[in-house]
Amino acid sequence: VSDPNNIFEVDRIQSSPGSGTIPHNTHVYNDNHIVTSHYSDGVVIHDVTYPYNMVEVGYYDTYPDQTTTYQGCWGAYPFLPSGILLATDRSEGFFVLGPTYVQAGYLEGVITDATTGNPIDLAEIQIIGDEQEGASNTSGFYASGMAVAGTYDVYYNKIGYYPQTISVVLTNGVITTQDVQLVAIPPYNLTVNVLEEGTNLPINNAQIKITGSQIEHTGTTNALGQEDLIMYYEEDYMVVAGKWGHVTRCSQQYIDNTSGSITVFLKKGFYDDFTFDYSWSTTSSAATGDWERGRPNGATIPSAPTVDYDNDCGDQAYVTGNMPFDDGNMDDVDDGTVTLKSPVMDLTTYTDPYVFYARWFFTDFGPLPLDDSLLVFVSNGTTLVRIDGAGYDPNGASWKDVSKRLLDFITITPTMQFTFRTRDFAGSDNITEAGVDRFQVSEGSVLGENELVNSSGIVVFPNPASNEITVKGIENNTPFVLISSTGQVVKSGMLSDQEKISLIEIKEGVYFLKINETVERIVKMN
Repeated sequence: VSDPNNIFEVDRIQSSPGSGTIPHNTHVYNDNHIVTSHYSDGVVIHDVTYPYNMVEVGYYDTYPDQTTTYQGCWGAYPFLPSGILLATDRSEGFFVLGPTYVQAGYLEGVITDATTGNPIDLAEIQIIGDEQEGASNTSGFYASGMAVAGTYDVYYNKIGYYPQTISVVLTNGVITTQDVQLVAIPPYNLTVNVLEEGTNLPINNAQIKITGSQIEHTGTTNALGQEDLIMYYEEDYMVVAGKWGHVTRCSQQYIDNTSGSITVFLKKGFYDDFTFDYSWSTTSSAATGDWERGRPNGATIPSAPTVDYDNDCGDQAYVTGNMPFDDGNMDDVDDGTVTLKSPVMDLTTYTDPYVFYARWFFTDFGPLPLDDSLLVFVSNGTTLVRIDGAGYDPNGASWKDVSKRLLDFITITPTMQFTFRTRDFAGSDNITEAGVDRFQVSEGSVLGENELVNSSGIVVFPNPASNEITVKGIENNTPFVLISSTGQVVKSGMLSDQEKISLIEIKEGVYFLKINETVERIVKMN
């Protein structure tokens, strides 16, 4: 920092990107390098000859595991006259290292539009084989590099442009300049119509989510129930539409420049799988563990969900304390109550309404009796009644289906509201986590139905699955496609009834199995 009154960021870099490991102390050595003790990753050396372009050029992993806690290397001293580097690891002991401080091979350039010559910002830059990713700035400038000299393929991409892969030669201590001109993809127009099923009336302010291999678009419809989009890529997309008071619908659709428009029909009803934000309210008196809407992150201890409920659209749920890389007791519900409330709804049009939801509750590891709980209430505006609850259960770490007939508990009014309340009593040391997903009110019980994705009689099990899935209810030699959550085809072929599809070689995550016009959401777990 040359001017303490004008401190600004010039670059950022992360060891083991996405893993959540924690750096401890960083020392500046010989003006060109920084040496960091990095808990789980050990000692890490970065070349900072050009501070706007930090490049990792050396590391020694002192700790055999990969954690997000404070285990591993917590001190590294590089200033001995001999050049020897000393490192201390909290569990593995004392290390004497002989580092070689090398300069990286640097790669820089400017990315522009091939037609206009204008700079392109936020273009993706990836040296193939390097875990680090970069992006161009508002001037189109980018900078990267590698510790080892050689020939590398570099991938350049920006939404709306054809990607390019260019081979470059990098030399240690030398800046290699590679300017890139990206060619724009001809755009095409698409209109998304969202109509009410049965009446064909346009649905205003319906939320839309369209996901492909290159884009994820979110938007809302206008008064005509439409949204006009500019598209670039011709491929399969996952199209999801929803609005509070209607049932969210998701489908896989191929969209290209001949599509013109697509129409999604939404059935009336109260439903929420939390793909969209329908303004559920949260309050908390707890120290940690507030209700959060998002993709469940899970925990090292299997106390919190790692995926949402499998029979809905998307991968969102409401969970308590959704801190990434939680070790099980950092972001659970502690010393208080966290409350989640639905929007108010008019259920007087139902003759015999049922509420369905999937819930998760876990409490354990504390002194007995374990009295923390998840309680579920319904209110009609004047009366609040408990309809469900969960407490200590040695098998509680899983999604549970619940279906309740509301007339068994309360009088139906135009001001119905549901409350999910999780409590951790002060002084207890146990871990408490909760989750809620696929909320729905229906005429009669919906327990066990799969009306969102699969109404054709096709059954896919188990789900989630680790090694394989079985498909029932199809004719022999039926084509199938297995698609990732980003829209990429990972597997395809022909199926016969009750035939199995192997998932062994497929990474953990959410996938969509398309058979004829049916799309089934599949969760692959290791």
